[in-house]
Amino acid sequence: MLTGPFEDVEVGAEVSTRGVTVTETHVVQFSGLTGDQAWLHVDAAAAEAGPFGARVAHGLLLLSMCGGLMYEHSSEWALANYGYDRVRFTAPVFLGDTVHLGVSCSAKERETADNGVVCLALDLRNQRDEPVLVAQQRVLVAKRGTDR
Repeated sequence: MLTGPFEDVEVGAEVSTRGVTVTETHVVQFSGLTGDQAWLHVDAAAAEAGPFGARVAHGLLLLSMCGGLMYEHSSEWALANYGYDRVRFTAPVFLGDTVHLGVSCSAKERETADNGVVCLALDLRNQRDEPVLVAQQRVLVAKRGTDR
């Protein structure tokens, strides 16, 4: 199981999320929000002549999307995002690509009387099932009977 209080989360448990199509709106809003106006994301003509032949989504936009995709599976048990390790952007994501997230529990650690940390392996893939982002995430999870 990959939900519930810390005691119920099982190492090796896996879940796959729904897909989301990366749109022009996502990229433009992320650019405006963060100030990241890199040509590879916002300038169609320059990006066309660039290494990928078209505009691509920001890597950090994709990492942020992982949080949103996980929300429907973690909103009842996650107290806080404790951090990310080994984040790698393994392939470009183009506007119009649809991504989905595979998550597996790789470990449980740092247990206290009230909570513990769950280690998750994140595997974001495109519509061709190619990995586009991989990362390790740590999530603070309450123990049974502990108020959030």
